Amino acid sequence: MLPNSIDFVEAYLAVVRSGHIALPMDPTYKSLELDNIVDQLPPKLIITNDKYLNRFSQKHQEMAVLIKDIRNYEGSPAAAVKLPPDEQIVSLTFTSGTTGKPKAVPNTHSNHIWNI
Repeated sequence: MLPNSIDFVEAYLAVVRSGHIALPMDPTYKSLELDNIVDQLPPKLIITNDKYLNRFSQKHQEMAVLIKDIRNYEGSPAAAVKLPPDEQIVSLTFTSGTTGKPKAVPNTHSNHIWNI
């Protein structure tokens, strides 16, 4: 959960490059909305900054890592998982929920290319 910034781009591309699935969360979401998303799709890691950390409940803050701490990490990077672009799920986005409850929609690299 980061604003539109170079921090978001770096974090998003790092998640995708490492073969994981990104779930971008809008910084305008309220705490209740964030808790609902995180409870439905429990992440292994939440990447955010000092400004947005307190929007998450205490139990969810425990899985958060601040973007500034990631930049200072000195360990070796994990090997990337490579799948064909039309198969690797790269991100999940939530629908608006206009016809019911919001649902998570998986997107592949190819989906993103077509959306662009």
